[in-house]
Amino acid sequence: MPQRLETVFLNVADKRDRDKEFERGLHLSIKEALTLANETFDIIQILEDARLKP
Repeated sequence: MPQRLETVFLNVADKRDRDKEFERGLHLSIKEALTLANETFDIIQILEDARLKP
């Protein structure tokens, strides 16, 4: 998600290796997944605020 946000809001080139992301077998607990999601949405709000303020 952070890479996607950088691509959209900051015009940073997408450097992700999407195939490799599915190979690593990332397993998160519900608590870890919720923490990651909340951090991501915090980033979205910060970037949106920055975009609206010149």
